[in-house]
Amino acid sequence: MKRNSSGLSKNLLQMKFMQRSKENYENAEKAEQQRRHEQQQSSSRQQELLELCQKEGDKFLATNSFIFCENLEYGRMSFKGMNPEIEQLMRIKHSQHENDDGNESTMETKKTAKDEADVSDDEMTNVLTRRKKKRHSS
Repeated sequence: MKRNSSGLSKNLLQMKFMQRSKENYENAEKAEQQRRHEQQQSSSRQQELLELCQKEGDKFLATNSFIFCENLEYGRMSFKGMNPEIEQLMRIKHSQHENDDGNESTMETKKTAKDEADVSDDEMTNVLTRRKKKRHSS
């Protein structure tokens, strides 16, 4: 009797009550073969790329590392006072980045939403009070 890698004979696996085990065994075997095949393909692709890079020279560098992404801009952004909390976080991140570089003397002064506004609070209150007076007088 022939035995497979699961330790069960071929005749035993053909019995009706062992059909599920046989299917599981076959599926596992197919998955293992597919994994080996994909691994061989990926290793052959890597070899081809390495050979090509060696022939062409070092024009590009491919790595699996994310170290190059560490100095990216802050992910959430807001401008002109649309989201003051996010702008504050952006300022903090920017100041930390400048402190890390040693450019403390070039740091900008902290601006609030009031400093960035096009119209001052006094001007806005004057305009609104005039509008209210016009509405009530008509």
